Amino acid sequence: MATATLVSRPLPSLPEGWSAEKDFKPIGAITTSTQRTIEPVGPHFLAHARRARHKRTFSEDDRIQAQERAQKVEKDDESDESEPEDPMMLQREAKDWKVR
Repeated sequence: MATATLVSRPLPSLPEGWSAEKDFKPIGAITTSTQRTIEPVGPHFLAHARRARHKRTFSEDDRIQAQERAQKVEKDDESDESEPEDPMMLQREAKDWKVR
């Protein structure tokens, strides 16, 4: 884990004659707040809900999800069994594969 290092440097000085009020140029007025409905959708909300339900941290949830994805890949590899081969197909010449 990274440790924080404290670096002490002086802040740069402001140019002479600078005043905040004079140099500030507002673009628009501040609007009032509005009441909005937020809909819980998307993968980010589902991840948040899963972490909250199981009381997991981000790292715990990431680790568990990675394990589940790895298990799913392993199961998919097992299901890639080929069809049983016909003995007649094995006796044919490879160059005659298009001929019936």
